[in-house]
Amino acid sequence: VAFRQAHKAVGKIVAYCIENRKSFSELPLSTFASFHPLFGKDIRSIFSWSHALAQREIEGGTGRRSVLRQIACAKKMLERAK
Repeated sequence: VAFRQAHKAVGKIVAYCIENRKSFSELPLSTFASFHPLFGKDIRSIFSWSHALAQREIEGGTGRRSVLRQIACAKKMLERAK
């Protein structure tokens, strides 16, 4: 899906959630599908912190492996500075 289409669909879902005082995780699949036909069962996987962080596995990102690499690098720098 093109970013523009995805952004539009998610924007509508956010507005729906605000209007109906619901969180994304409370919505049934049918509600997501009503905003865009390509939403499937996998939509549920995005509602976990571990999944969100795992998506940030880039240099300097907040993904677990990235953070562990940054910590290891910082420890090496501190050792060298002694």
